[in-house]
Amino acid sequence: MKNDVVAKNVKRFRAVRKISQQKLADKAGLSVLAIKNIEHVKGEPRMSTLEAVTKALNVKLLDLFKSVRVLHAVRFRSKKKIRNRENILAEVVLWLDDFNYLEEELDCRIPFKLVGILKNEK
Repeated sequence: MKNDVVAKNVKRFRAVRKISQQKLADKAGLSVLAIKNIEHVKGEPRMSTLEAVTKALNVKLLDLFKSVRVLHAVRFRSKKKIRNRENILAEVVLWLDDFNYLEEELDCRIPFKLVGILKNEK
């Protein structure tokens, strides 16, 4: 199991929902130490522990094991104050992946109209 991926995702989902480790532990019926151990990659959590965490976070179990692609060159503007760039970029990656999946499944890709605008493209 990729504990570092699970740790990052638990921490990210917790931050998105703006809940503390204590509140997550209470909702999952676990100790705060158990949540801290997951987030700091100490040991390997039991599947029942991960299931309790996913239920408390209202996410699918698979979501804890998915690596989030890293976006290196992204600029965006927001009316809201950005608290954690990593979390925002992780959400954007998931939206983009979902959009690409839908385009493929529905077989309705829209051509990219800006090709050729950059000097290096033809």
